Amino acid sequence: MIDPLILMPVSLGFAIFWALSGLHKLNNFQWFIQVLTGYELFPKRLIGLMAMAVPVIEISVAAALALKSSIGLFGSVALLAVYTLLLIFNTLRGHELSDCGCHWGEGSGDGGGKMKSYIYRNLLLMAAMMTMLIPTGSRHLGLLDWVNVVLALAFLSVSFLAVISLYSNFQKMKATGYV
Repeated sequence: MIDPLILMPVSLGFAIFWALSGLHKLNNFQWFIQVLTGYELFPKRLIGLMAMAVPVIEISVAAALALKSSIGLFGSVALLAVYTLLLIFNTLRGHELSDCGCHWGEGSGDGGGKMKSYIYRNLLLMAAMMTMLIPTGSRHLGLLDWVNVVLALAFLSVSFLAVISLYSNFQKMKATGYV
């Protein structure tokens, strides 16, 4: 058993990740419809329904994770597994997506090269989620513990966004011949 303070930022971090992801898709609904259409896998008549269902599922998973439900963990892993399988399938069939919907900006514009990096990213995220299966102790968190949770969340969020930005800048530099 490990201290619950160690896994709390992981659980809440993924809850924030899914909540923001779902809200982004709802706030940019037309963009998300285009993303789903770009996969060329889904019947056109179901795209609108899927564009509503996916963000609702992501937000539901976020709520379940925030409430420390095991459904949140398994839902989170299942979502990432489905997203990863879609990326793998598209990569294997040679279909380059102009936007996979894997980020919070509009238009990744890199096609297949970036898809592989999103596959690896998703696999790493699933491995990180599996740490939530480790049994934790039952101690109650005090005020200082919650301050540490907030600071850890801030650090994890900034680190995640920094890695995404660095990779995006690297891809842009590579495309323009600077690297």
